[in-house]
Amino acid sequence: MKTFKILSVALILIPFLCSSCVNLYGFADSPSGDPQLLSAARAAMDKGEYANALKYYQQVSANESDVKISETALATLAEGNIFYISDLISSLGSGSGGGSTFIGVAENMYARGATTAASREIIAKVYVSASGIVNAHLKNFVQIISGISMIGSILGSYAGPNGTLVVTDLVQSASCNSTTCSAGGNTTCNAGIAGFTGSFSPVSINTPSLWDGNTLLQLVSMLDLVNTSIGNLTGSGSTGSGLFSAFGNLSELDSLVSNCMRASLISVLF
Repeated sequence: MKTFKILSVALILIPFLCSSCVNLYGFADSPSGDPQLLSAARAAMDKGEYANALKYYQQVSANESDVKISETALATLAEGNIFYISDLISSLGSGSGGGSTFIGVAENMYARGATTAASREIIAKVYVSASGIVNAHLKNFVQIISGISMIGSILGSYAGPNGTLVVTDLVQSASCNSTTCSAGGNTTCNAGIAGFTGSFSPVSINTPSLWDGNTLLQLVSMLDLVNTSIGNLTGSGSTGSGLFSAFGNLSELDSLVSNCMRASLISVLF
């Protein structure tokens, strides 16, 4: 999977995310018309009043459909106390992130209880909602953000009682690696994150109830979906670094057996 640095994506997305962002009508008592409604919704988001923000977004007309769908997606995740953009930003650290970013997001989501089946159903519905966005950059952005939140929810569900995620939460032994995963009789890569029998078959994102689980099936299916969105967003750019590079390194998991999926996963995350 060819990728760019996450900074490149941020630069691409800024024009779409910030168009009409000025809250000219932030103090209107009864906003009407798309400019006022969007401004009121964004003002509510700024204040953490996510239910009010959703109320205003629902009133926005089809003329601002892309903005309505994309910002409703972010508001929905925030209103459910599931995922915030700040989760991703804080987990990136001082650079463009990497495998450890997934760990940071997962631990944040564990801390607020966003690792439940109900949370994952909401995330899946948000991901599906992006299909209604016409602007390709914005559509892929929402898919990437909701995909990262799904991955965080799945991984976070395996965190220990102290809220941290370590290698042995995902595999039986820290000795699990690309050699031991396929060795006959070796159990170091067993247990941990639930696997599956037979060959990999992706989970359909169009059926949110199928995302109740927190297994390798859901995890690898979402990694594949996000990798596709990253490819659509970045085009044919050269392999980058940071978070997108980590996604690229995980893009071949679906070709491995369960134990070797786990071995590759922990090699990137830790």
